Amino acid sequence: APRLTWTAVTWPGDPDFNAEAFEAELETIEKLRGNAVRGRELFDRACAPCHDTGIGPATRLLKRKAAQLPRIVRAGEESMPFFSRDKLTDQDVADVQEFVAAQ
Repeated sequence: APRLTWTAVTWPGDPDFNAEAFEAELETIEKLRGNAVRGRELFDRACAPCHDTGIGPATRLLKRKAAQLPRIVRAGEESMPFFSRDKLTDQDVADVQEFVAAQ
């Protein structure tokens, strides 16, 4: 599958997405059951271009932040841009989180 494309923008990026909506979305993601196999496929497409090349922390180091992964993916962190809902769905984020937690 091709790598996922994204545009680096500053959160919130979505003019209708306020802090309250953001917290509600994180709660929604936390309730989803992730699929680690699908999460690996998504990680390879969306995350590995940076995280497996030394630009971002290696996959094995991300496990420490697995619980915060939805917040990091949706809001970004340090030099990492966020991924909006049109690039990774809530289920996609839950799947990637499950994969990372299993590492």
